[in-house]
Amino acid sequence: METVKFIHCADLHLDSPFVGLKTLPKPIYDEMKESTFHAFSNVVDLAIDEAVDFVIIAGDLYDGEDRSIRAQLFLKKELERLEKEDIHVFIIHGNHDHLGGKWTKVNMPFNAHIFKTKAEMIPYTTKTGSKVHLYGYSYPKKHVLDNVVSEYKKVDGATFHIGILHGHDSSDRSHYRYAPFQLKDLLDKEFDYWALGHIHKQRILSENPYIIYPGNTQGRNRKESGPKGCYLVEMNPYRTEIHFHETTAVLWESVELQEETIEQFDDLFQQLSHLKEVARQKKKPVILDIHLRKKQLSSTLQEIVESEELLDLLREGEEFENPFVWVRSVSFSDEYIQPIPLEGNYEFFRELNETLLQLNDFERPLSPLFSHRVAKKYVQPLTKEEEMEIKAKVQQMFSRLFSMGD
Repeated sequence: METVKFIHCADLHLDSPFVGLKTLPKPIYDEMKESTFHAFSNVVDLAIDEAVDFVIIAGDLYDGEDRSIRAQLFLKKELERLEKEDIHVFIIHGNHDHLGGKWTKVNMPFNAHIFKTKAEMIPYTTKTGSKVHLYGYSYPKKHVLDNVVSEYKKVDGATFHIGILHGHDSSDRSHYRYAPFQLKDLLDKEFDYWALGHIHKQRILSENPYIIYPGNTQGRNRKESGPKGCYLVEMNPYRTEIHFHETTAVLWESVELQEETIEQFDDLFQQLSHLKEVARQKKKPVILDIHLRKKQLSSTLQEIVESEELLDLLREGEEFENPFVWVRSVSFSDEYIQPIPLEGNYEFFRELNETLLQLNDFERPLSPLFSHRVAKKYVQPLTKEEEMEIKAKVQQMFSRLFSMGD
């Protein structure tokens, strides 16, 4: 019976700049900066250990269209490791690393099959004689807004048909609508598997056939928390089995303190230190966000948290630990925007607070940043959670200003 075994990964984002983390201690920042490289090395290790037939990379191998020579040479070296094991690699390029950019070209090894800017089929025969047709499309430019699935044409002559697409499920309104598709579009092609990329969270859109986003191989910010990795896929004409494998080099984690009430600083510090040690048991470096609830703490402890003095204590000496657990933030998860109760004749503060409560348009004032030729490579639009966090911090500032004038 014919079988095929492969790895499906996507969104490597090699050489991500991690610009917002440059204030970290150098050993920790250096490890973060190398994390996207280490994560893909973990993918290659898995491919070799499992003796797969091939590897699929579903777009955004690099973090930018002006891919660095270093990132290209690293990719070449890893693909050469696979070539020595006779493992082929099928690659499409996405919106971040589209083929319309300008860069110094580094030639990839013979085992690398890169799909062109028009949908095409590449045939492949495994060492055991199983015939596979792989279909893919690389972005010719950053903004591909059309449904390109219609260009994928099934070609007879193989036992397995696999589609590779870097695109956006139209039913999900929380991401950029690059190469948008509807689930029905993919199902109508009657392929045996769809290897998707672009969304950085694991997501299975269908199980018959499997249509999967593996997520990215390495989280790059707090919105990309938890294990990241790839799928190991084993297929025969009657059954497909999938197994997720973690490739994360540095974990982003978020935890909440569960204690009901804490009165003393020593108790708070002990509880938070315990959360750090629990994270350290994951046996890999962790960037940790800790969430508290204001009702857990006395007003004195709340002030210590807001002053960031506690944060400094939790970070002390962490750059010398292996693995490190760097506490990125200690914040209050129940800090919602509420009108500030102002007494007396403080109309100016009233108007400021009212304006804050009504502020919903963050996009317009930030548009120069997001459209800037260089800056747009390093920033992402704010999430609703981040907008609420900004409002909460501004309101805290208003409260302090009000109390100073009291």
